[in-house]
Amino acid sequence: MVPASIRQPLHATPPFRQPSPAGRSRRRLFRRLVWGITFAVLLAVAGSALYLVKSALGIDLLNGHSPLHGLLYSFVR
Repeated sequence: MVPASIRQPLHATPPFRQPSPAGRSRRRLFRRLVWGITFAVLLAVAGSALYLVKSALGIDLLNGHSPLHGLLYSFVR
């Protein structure tokens, strides 16, 4: 049996340091920003897809030309 005074610790590296509160809040802010941008892009893609389906089916919601008609054809070309 090895005496307690000369036993090696179970881990060779120092214990993990917890990030500072400022680091945690910065990381949390970055994560929220990434999720917000991802949600905005997915919302724009879903809206465009619904508009394409609506146009392909010939559904007219407004009289005359659609306000998004020019934008759609600028993406298609």
